[in-house]
Amino acid sequence: MTNVIVVVLSVIFTFLGFAIEVTNGKIRHVENNREPNAGAAIFPGIPFIPLFIAGVVWMLNSIYPNLGFWTVQK
Repeated sequence: MTNVIVVVLSVIFTFLGFAIEVTNGKIRHVENNREPNAGAAIFPGIPFIPLFIAGVVWMLNSIYPNLGFWTVQK
């Protein structure tokens, strides 16, 4: 069950990072007197970030029970 929580949290943080990246791009466009229509690519983050985080949690949990979950949670 904890692995499902970790995957869901990593997907949420991936989307938050995507929103921050788009917002920063739009701010840069406005600062340079351009139309704020910046975008970003979500594809590389969706499959790879949750898999990477889940792998790290799994490896840390194999060292000590719930170590990975508590490391990611904090």
